[in-house]
Formats: sequence, C-alpha cells, structure tokens
Amino acid sequence: MRHPGGWLAAAALWLAVAVPAGAQVGAAALADPAPEGFAAAGPARVLGRDSLWVDLDGAATAYLEYGCLRMAAREYDPADGGAAARVRVQLFELPTPLDAFGLYRRLRPAAGAAGPLGAEAVLGASDLLLRQGRVVAGLLFVDPAQARPERL
Repeated sequence: MRHPGGWLAAAALWLAVAVPAGAQVGAAALADPAPEGFAAAGPARVLGRDSLWVDLDGAATAYLEYGCLRMAAREYDPADGGAAARVRVQLFELPTPLDAFGLYRRLRPAAGAAGPLGAEAVLGASDLLLRQGRVVAGLLFVDPAQARPERL
C-alpha cells in the first residue's frame, strides 16, 4: 500500500510520526509504505550528531549550530522506472521548537511557494522544506539537475 496523494500526504504523515512530544526521530518515522508512485531504494538510516558529516559534508555545521540531535534519511526511486529522479527524505530532530524554527529559516529558499504542511513549509525549485515542533523535514532530489518539483 502506498500513501495516497504522493509526497505531500507522506510528508504530513512523517511529521505526525516524528513530532509527538518526547518522540525521537528514527528509522520508524520513514517506515513503509513508500509514497504513491515510489519505492524505497534501501533502508532508512539514522545518524547522530557525531556522524551528520556522513550525509551532509560541510553543510553539517549549520545543523550542528542549531543543536541537531539526529537525522533519519531514506531514498526513494520512481516505482514506474520512469525518468523521475531519486528523492531523499531527511528528518532532523532539534532540541527545541525554537531551534527548529531557526534552522528552517536558515535553510528555506528565498524564493519558494509556501505550503500548507506543518507549522511552515516551502516548495523550492528542487526540494520541499517543512517544520513542525522540533523537527525540520526536507524532501529533495538527489540530482538537482533531474528535479521535477511537480512530483513533490
């Protein structure tokens, strides 16, 4: 079974799973089923503060400045084998909602369409960024040159 409504419905579900008071971001937040039209490209990964560099390279500094506690990530391929690019979902757990707000404001694109998900959401040219409670979620195309925002 897939999430009806694709990525936007899936993002709402991930935020609902990841955000409950006292909950930690983990692999369970990215458990199956995959969003409609996509299949998981592998298992979810969870990285702590000391290993954010594995996925984020130099960008990890920004997340650590806001106290990022952990990140859960998973990649998805189009189930139809079409030309759509692989999509990566990243959930970042911050110590407080204020920290999440700061990180969200730092990461959000200057030009993007505001969305109705979470406390705040913005759709950029190749990604979707959301914030709810202590969690910042990003959905992005692994290869920005293959970005198809209409698939988000």
